[in-house]
Amino acid sequence: MQNDELWEKYFTERRNLEKRTGLPLGNELWLMHGTSGTDSDIICKSTGFDFRYSRPGYFGRGSYFAVDTAYSDRGYAFTTGLPTGQAQIFVARVAVGKPEFCARDSNIVVPGAGFDSVYGNVLEPSFMAYMVYDLGKSYPAYIVTYQQS
Repeated sequence: MQNDELWEKYFTERRNLEKRTGLPLGNELWLMHGTSGTDSDIICKSTGFDFRYSRPGYFGRGSYFAVDTAYSDRGYAFTTGLPTGQAQIFVARVAVGKPEFCARDSNIVVPGAGFDSVYGNVLEPSFMAYMVYDLGKSYPAYIVTYQQS
């Protein structure tokens, strides 16, 4: 997936995080993202991961990125208009900076002072996710289309 405008925003945010925190590449992680309610073309061609259109989740209104592919597949994969049994998720570049571990709190609006993102357990203790609350901290690098089992 390539979108020069989204990449420039992400690259700038990542560089700023790196300068501010001293963490290489702004502590960039490769994480998964499912978009059950939004066509992947909209994310790729215009807004990127725009949490302003979503409802607050376990950790407030932010962009959620899973460590484990199974979490993104489980109820969040995009399937509308795809051949039967197929689904899509994103592999995203996410500059998490200094993440803050939090318990679930749907009222989170921004990370605590001194932190750049939030991470915590979603659904089961084995599923971890990172949340960012700034549009420029993530980039939709790849769309993975697969057959759901």
